[in-house]
Amino acid sequence: MAVGAVLILVAAGQCAAYLWEDQQAQAASENALSDLRDQMGPNKTAVGWMDPNRAMDEVEIDGIAYVGTISISSVDLDLPVASAFSYDVILTAPARYSGSVYADDMVILAHSYASHFAKLYNIAVGDEVVFTTVTGEMFSYVVTYCETVEPTQVDEMIDPKGDWDLTLFTCTSSGSARWAVRCDRK
Repeated sequence: MAVGAVLILVAAGQCAAYLWEDQQAQAASENALSDLRDQMGPNKTAVGWMDPNRAMDEVEIDGIAYVGTISISSVDLDLPVASAFSYDVILTAPARYSGSVYADDMVILAHSYASHFAKLYNIAVGDEVVFTTVTGEMFSYVVTYCETVEPTQVDEMIDPKGDWDLTLFTCTSSGSARWAVRCDRK
């Protein structure tokens, strides 16, 4: 009985720690998003041919470089996107894992916090995803495929075949796999 009580206390502690991390991430993302929007150029739809080798512009806020924002109205998601992935950065906001909007191969990841990419589990094929660069260029995508990917299948996340223009991913609720949302540019 004592062991059971200890296990319950440990589980409650882990749950409390997760909720605290989620609240911290939400507050940090909201602050970064507000600051980022203040510095972004006016929104304009990206049109025509884009140089796939063009570097994505960055804006630095509180020591983190950001390349833009991700918005998915169907799940009420609006977050800043950091320029490069690190474990410290994704405690604050989603981050670019690889690629670029200009090369149509960008991959963005985030923790499955309730305030971040846990909402991806509710996305449906056909939903719209909008990525806006720090210079205000808006790229619209449509969700075309959702899948569970094993954590060892990194090549599947990066999509070397070029089947998708944008991939969003996070851990599954159990943490044993990854949930990937694949998108094509409109």
